[in-house]
Amino acid sequence: MKYQTNNPIMQLTDNLSDRLFDENRLYSLLEEYLESNGLSQSLALLPYMKEKHQGQVRQGKDKVPYYSHPLQVACHAIALGFIEDDLISAALLHDICEDCAIPPGELPASKETQLAVSVLTKQKLKKPEKHAGTEKWMLYHEQERLRNHSYYEGIRSNRIAAIVKLLDRCNNLSCMCTAWKPEKLAEYIIETEEFILPLLQSLQRDYPEYTSQCFLIQYHMQSVMESVRHLILPQDRILSPCSGI
Repeated sequence: MKYQTNNPIMQLTDNLSDRLFDENRLYSLLEEYLESNGLSQSLALLPYMKEKHQGQVRQGKDKVPYYSHPLQVACHAIALGFIEDDLISAALLHDICEDCAIPPGELPASKETQLAVSVLTKQKLKKPEKHAGTEKWMLYHEQERLRNHSYYEGIRSNRIAAIVKLLDRCNNLSCMCTAWKPEKLAEYIIETEEFILPLLQSLQRDYPEYTSQCFLIQYHMQSVMESVRHLILPQDRILSPCSGI
């Protein structure tokens, strides 16, 4: 039963949802757009992507079907004017190899799409046991850092992969509060600042025709990160109204 309250926080949090967009509606809209604009490869890959991600869900209490994520990344690309069949295809397939154990060369897509997806596919590094010693965890984090440098360097060299990675991060940042604890949120923001923002700057430098798109992507990411940064700030570090800035 609904209750009335004058508390705005209670009003805002009464119907929390992990779902940004209805995935069925988004699927239909994207399908219609791809067909009407002659993006034949992406159109053929749309049901393929949905089938391969069948049964997978996004992190969070609502268990949103995973395929909603590549749908949103593809739609974001189109909204920003990245109307390329190989790019939209890579957006749809960017998690297929990692999450469904399908080699890039076996994807029913062009060589350019396969290459971009291959570059985007990151082999997971096995974490130490939860109660492993400090040295093992330090070694793991060092290996992960070096692996990230190599991974993002490869993405930087592939235009399609770089664009898809940036849009993928936009979507993940937008959804991360539905599933992660403050420590994980902080780690993800730090990783974004260390690797994703430099990737964005590199794309803008190498492709000045994307200046407007890069601004919108950076605005999206920075807005989310700064909002989350303030929300997870310890209460004793928040300035009082009278303390000035």
